[in-house]
This record gives sequence, structure tokens and C-alpha cells, in this order.
Amino acid sequence: MSLKRLPPVIKQLEIDTLLLPVSFARAPAVLAEGIARFAPEVVMCVGEAGDRHAFCLERVATNLCDARIADN
Repeated sequence: MSLKRLPPVIKQLEIDTLLLPVSFARAPAVLAEGIARFAPEVVMCVGEAGDRHAFCLERVATNLCDARIADN
């Protein structure tokens, strides 16, 4: 899991992490609660791709609430 690979501090910046549920319905509320709790200056959301072995930036992202299998 990529969250476990992040150090708690990077160049004097405190890093807080939050694991979101894999659910279109529940993830926004969990993210909002995390933002309220941590009060971050910056929020960066990342995901995992099963075939990747390092952090990669996407060139193109399509954010659709559709999936080939039922939502959790």
C-alpha cells in the first residue's frame, strides 16, 4: 500500500495520510472529515494501479462515477 511507504515528515513538512473507502458514495464524506481533522494546507489524493511499482503521475484522468462492478 502506497500510504505505508510515505514518511511522516518530508523536508520539514508534516505528512498526514488518510485511507478512503473504495465507494463512490462514502469516499467524499470520509475525505471531508479528514480535511476537518487535519486542517491541511494542501490535499493530494492518490490512487494505486496494480501494475505500478512506483509513484506515477497520470497524464490524463477521467473522473466518472461508473464502474464495471457493483460499488462497495
